[in-house]
Amino acid sequence: MDWKQKVLAAAGLAVLALPAYAQTGAPSTSPNTQRTPPTGIGSPQTPGTPSTSPPTGSASPTTGAPDTMAGQGENREAMLLGFIHHANQQEIELGNLAKQNGSSSQVKDFADATIKDHKSADDQVLAFANSHKIDLSATHYQMKATKDAPASGSPSGVGGGSPSDQARAADQGMKSGAGHEQAMAAHKAEVDKLRTLKGPEFDREYTRVMVQDHQKVIDKLTSARSRISDPELTGLVDKLLPTYKQHLAMAQKLQDNLSKS
Repeated sequence: MDWKQKVLAAAGLAVLALPAYAQTGAPSTSPNTQRTPPTGIGSPQTPGTPSTSPPTGSASPTTGAPDTMAGQGENREAMLLGFIHHANQQEIELGNLAKQNGSSSQVKDFADATIKDHKSADDQVLAFANSHKIDLSATHYQMKATKDAPASGSPSGVGGGSPSDQARAADQGMKSGAGHEQAMAAHKAEVDKLRTLKGPEFDREYTRVMVQDHQKVIDKLTSARSRISDPELTGLVDKLLPTYKQHLAMAQKLQDNLSKS
């Protein structure tokens, strides 16, 4: 075989090998095959479909809600002021009734003293409320509006239990208004009963109520004092407590004297 024939034979072999290389060695480039993009950061989103997941670490929008603990403290102090204010008003009302229906000079003298002292105490409460921009009438309606949310663990019934039990129940129920509503109902029941009495019978019942009411107020203030965050309000409570304790001692002595007469 001459050289020309050898060249032609080699060229023929090369042509025959091309289809086999195309099937086994070349990558597929079929137009119908879609390439899947890699997942993870940088993967494209479907046009028109926003992401529903916020970026990790992004801040949530501010709601503007006040600090819970601070709000609770201010509300507790306003409720305590409202309690003292209404206690003063109740003792003034009962004192005036004692001057009308009582027969004992000792009872009437005690009534005069309680009226004077509770008016002075209430002036201090009102001055404190005004200087701290606390609306006591709004506090009263706030407690009244929530009367249907009784405090957990408070004894049922109006005026039930010992004075210290009633004070603890009022303390527990003050946040919800249940304790305030019970105290108001108990006071109304006391006034309604005393209006039907006169003479010695009135004197005995009045002194009993005075002992009970002043003990309740003392227990309430003593219990609440440890949770007061405002030093000015603590100072006010410390100024009022001695007067209430003096009234309690006077009422107990008067009750003892009447029981012997």
